[in-house]
Amino acid sequence: MKRSSWFLDRLCLAFAIVAGANLLLLALIVFLDVFGRYLFNRPMPFAVELIELLVAVVVMGGLPLTTFLRGHVAVDLIENVCSPAISRLLSLFSLLVTLGFVVLLGWQCALRAEDLAETGIVTAILGIPVSWVVYFATLASAATILTLIASLFGVRSEIEASEEWE
Repeated sequence: MKRSSWFLDRLCLAFAIVAGANLLLLALIVFLDVFGRYLFNRPMPFAVELIELLVAVVVMGGLPLTTFLRGHVAVDLIENVCSPAISRLLSLFSLLVTLGFVVLLGWQCALRAEDLAETGIVTAILGIPVSWVVYFATLASAATILTLIASLFGVRSEIEASEEWE
């Protein structure tokens, strides 16, 4: 029985939209920095710090939807020679290990975000608080945890993955 979750679909899509918008901004900043550097010998002095922050938002923002769609890279060498029961056990083991890792990641992100907020660490040139990005990573980890727990109970996304993913 395929169960789906309207809430998780929307939550994952919201994170993916944020990640996509930041990816577009990242590409624009890289283009403008390279363009300015090589054509006018005037690079953007803040490009590196913005790129660092944007990469974190893109990666963490894409994690919930990618996880819910089961879009991660998978090598199924063992599953091809195992019985269906063993294959299901391996999938469950993989899901539980991933869940443990993401719980650890979210916990550490939360601790680090609090530490960064208390100390007031900001980027060197623009003065952007770094804690905002780490708080976003914490929220993205929490959304990913929800999708993994839902997957344990057989909940699937209604969002259609592209044909290449399957």
